[in-house]
Amino acid sequence: MENVKLQENSDFRKGKYVVPVKRDEKLLKTFVKFSNQTRHPRTTVYLVTVGAMLIALPIANKEIALAGVIICYVMGALMVLMGVFRHHIGVYMLKSNPQTKLDEELTYIFGNTDVKTERNGELEKLGSYASIYRLWEDEKFFYIGINEDDLVVLPKTNFEVGDVSTFREYILEKSGATFTWQPKRLDNVIKHNIAQFKWRMQKQKEEMKSEEK
Repeated sequence: MENVKLQENSDFRKGKYVVPVKRDEKLLKTFVKFSNQTRHPRTTVYLVTVGAMLIALPIANKEIALAGVIICYVMGALMVLMGVFRHHIGVYMLKSNPQTKLDEELTYIFGNTDVKTERNGELEKLGSYASIYRLWEDEKFFYIGINEDDLVVLPKTNFEVGDVSTFREYILEKSGATFTWQPKRLDNVIKHNIAQFKWRMQKQKEEMKSEEK
């Protein structure tokens, strides 16, 4: 990526949307939770389920030797704890990474042709809009998948320039990326699931009608 030293009189924040972000522990936790939910959604259920089965095994089978009982209890409890506290482990690993600077302040700038970040007086090109492959949204955040592996987390309350209500349409129009509404609030999750169910049922009806013809 190309870094450009900022001129004192340059208006580096001139963009359609400008979002300053502080990479604190709260933001890291949001990043890890979303990343786990999106990239490895079944891992938590798998760890807890297998762990619970290991713990229950000695209870169901009384013939297991003492060494086996100890292994089942220890490994089972460990897997359950890993599943329950999975995001805490991820946050700890990020904080321990020298490349992650806790409480670092940076600004995302969405211009006409690309996305840039500003940190410590330097402007860095993050990528063009063509490199944005997906946009997720919930009640409080936008999540932008860019450059295949990067994930940008933008709190909706942090928009310094630009109307947050038009940000989704702007990004999708510029990038042609896939959009996913992924709510966190229980009422919105229920509404979303009902809407998805109705959509699938309608699609099935349309497919059945087309097959009959």
